Amino acid sequence: MPELGPAKRTKKLEPDEQINKDRLKADLDDVKKKIQTLLDTYFVFDEATTANIQRQAGQLVQKLVSVTLTFRAAFQAEKERRHLLDFSDLRTTLSDNFIGRGFAGKGLLPTKI
Repeated sequence: MPELGPAKRTKKLEPDEQINKDRLKADLDDVKKKIQTLLDTYFVFDEATTANIQRQAGQLVQKLVSVTLTFRAAFQAEKERRHLLDFSDLRTTLSDNFIGRGFAGKGLLPTKI
């Protein structure tokens, strides 16, 4: 079976056509080089290794979320035990008060503006 490829030219290109062809070929070669650089730089591992790295990264992120949630709950409990407010508590409380949903559950009435 004959090999398929570009069609054979039956006439010689005009000078402006040759310039355009050469420019396109140079652009295509440049794109191929850039793609190869991306592949060499960012895809240095095979598919199985990359999947394993992503799985392990996911496990690390899950652990980070768990530690963060545990810390946040413990920090909030300690602030409540000491009857303290930090800036974010104050901001949230005031914001909730202004829209009328924060103090109602705490036995306080929202501010009338």
